[in-house]
Amino acid sequence: KADLAICDFTITEAREKAVDFTTPFMDLGISILFAKPDDKKPDLFSFLSPFSTDIWIYMATAYVAVSILIFVQA
Repeated sequence: KADLAICDFTITEAREKAVDFTTPFMDLGISILFAKPDDKKPDLFSFLSPFSTDIWIYMATAYVAVSILIFVQA
C-alpha cells in the first residue's frame, strides 16, 4: 500500500480502477515504429544499405577533397 508514486505509467482503464491518477501535466505522444526485419541473411555489402549509391559517392568525394586540402595545408 502506498500514498504516493511517481513513474511513467500509461493511464489505462484497468489502472484507473485501481489507482487515483492526477491529470497528466505533459503528454509527449511518443511512439515507436519499426519495420519488420526480412528473414534473408546479410550479404558481404549489406553495411552499405543505409545510404544510396549517390550519397556514398558524395561522401567519398568529400573525403578525398578534404584529405587533399589537409595535405596541402600541412
